[in-house]
Amino acid sequence: MKNLKVGAASRVINCKVGDPVSGMLEPRFSDRIKDDLEANAFYLSEGGQSVLIINCDLLYLTRNFVDKVAIKISEITNIPAESVIICCTHTHSGPYTGLQSVWGPANPEYMDSLEKWLLEVAAEAVDNSVQARIGYGLGKARIGYNRRVCWKDGSHSMYGNTTNPGFAGIEGPDDPSHAVLYALDSKGRIISVIHNNACHATTGCAFKYVSSDFPGASRRLIRDALGYNVPLLYIQGACGDICRFNQLKQEGLPDIEGLHDAEGRLKQISIMLAGETLRLLKETPVCDSSVVKHIFREITVGIRLPSEEMLKNAKEVVEKGSEERPTTNNIANGYNFQKGILNLHEKYRDNPYEQVPLHALRIGGFALATVPCELYSQFGIDIKRRSPAEVTAVSELAHGSLGYCPTIYGILGRGYSGATYYGSNLEPFAGYKMVEELSIMLYELFGK
Repeated sequence: MKNLKVGAASRVINCKVGDPVSGMLEPRFSDRIKDDLEANAFYLSEGGQSVLIINCDLLYLTRNFVDKVAIKISEITNIPAESVIICCTHTHSGPYTGLQSVWGPANPEYMDSLEKWLLEVAAEAVDNSVQARIGYGLGKARIGYNRRVCWKDGSHSMYGNTTNPGFAGIEGPDDPSHAVLYALDSKGRIISVIHNNACHATTGCAFKYVSSDFPGASRRLIRDALGYNVPLLYIQGACGDICRFNQLKQEGLPDIEGLHDAEGRLKQISIMLAGETLRLLKETPVCDSSVVKHIFREITVGIRLPSEEMLKNAKEVVEKGSEERPTTNNIANGYNFQKGILNLHEKYRDNPYEQVPLHALRIGGFALATVPCELYSQFGIDIKRRSPAEVTAVSELAHGSLGYCPTIYGILGRGYSGATYYGSNLEPFAGYKMVEELSIMLYELFGK
């Protein structure tokens, strides 16, 4: 693989103690840094094609921010801006990076620092690139479970007591597949690792600390095992309807106070992730093919707008205001949820469409497909099933965030992440259109 060059780098991207913490429908302010947030970069160049993947321990980033940073990275590295893929682990214990009524505007001081760190990590990854070989493999680590519960009255909810007589099944699948891509230098030393699985990073979401959650905990375990701080990217898979709890083995709702042993589950997930990644690093062979190809494309999807009845109800709730803390039972009736409905109407009423950026990347027999939303698990499974690659990874929340992308089952059942509101507004066929287009892009990359 004399033509393949790979470089990697890491940066700590912590916010300040006292900054708002995102990931829940209520304001939280950080009281400590439990563990570092990081941005990890993986750069590849082969045959005139160069691609940079940056993975951030953040809830999400906006499309405008990603585009701005990608252009600046291109100016200092000569990587085409459209070949810069920036994605997030979706930790619910990181700083706020976008506009939503519950948290207020993003912290401009932090966003300026983040931009600087991302430019630095990009430049370093390119500058230290060397001739490399790659390996990849596919395993299994079931870290997440479908969290959408169906009821006999036709409604669906996010979480629920499945011992109740009204229980009618779990709405969709989960995806335990675990993909790994790694690069070795000429001495056989690991340059960087990408590993990919699917589960909401919410073990600490009820607390006020800053944390990279299980993506960071597994990263530390892998580094400890390897003996050095290898840049390591946890690519969050399609987990819009996936959580860390098995709904069929719980009594009642997950406790919003986090009393379901958050630290215990964090350790379980991180050990499963790290163990399977280390196994694949040891057991998968280095590959002969070094081809690197990339396609960036946009598709247009429609927006679901709230009905007149929904708008009327939202106005009544917002006018009254609310101090009530949201729970999984009252989220849809709460102030912030209803204000989001009004924000949705205001933003899209005159032009109910969005441009959806999609990336498809080939690295030898490995493929990465990305979407800018919290994609339901079924769509990730469909992309992998239709891919011509030996191993396919799916990344959600790449190149911005367009909220949840539910299946039609989710939209029919409503409930949080399925009902129409600011954080779930893409047309019913949006996910299917993304699967269709990404499948075509992957076949173009592999020449089949």
